[in-house]
Amino acid sequence: MGNTGGLVLLPRQGKWQQFLFVDVYRPDDGARKYSQIIHIPQGTYLCKKVERSDIQQAWNWSKSFVKEDNIRLIMETELFMGNYRFSAPVLEQRCLLI
Repeated sequence: MGNTGGLVLLPRQGKWQQFLFVDVYRPDDGARKYSQIIHIPQGTYLCKKVERSDIQQAWNWSKSFVKEDNIRLIMETELFMGNYRFSAPVLEQRCLLI
C-alpha cells in the first residue's frame, strides 16, 4: 500500500456511489486479476482545499466551474502540509473532468 487514502465517488449504474480507497502497487496484470482494483486516470482535475470531510460538498463548490455531467469521479484525500493536526485535518477534493 502507498500513503494516499480517502474517499472516492464513482458513477455506478446511473448513481454516484461512495467508496474508501487506498493507493496500491500493482503489477501490470493486477487489474485483470482483481476486479476491485481500479485505475484512477491522468487528466484534468478541478481541486479545492477543504477543512471538513464531506465529499458531497464537491457538488456545491464545483458547479461554479463545471457542469455535473463533466465530472468523471471525485476524490477526497488529506493534504500533509507542515505539522499534521489530527483535530483539524487539511483535505483536498479533486474532480476528474471529462
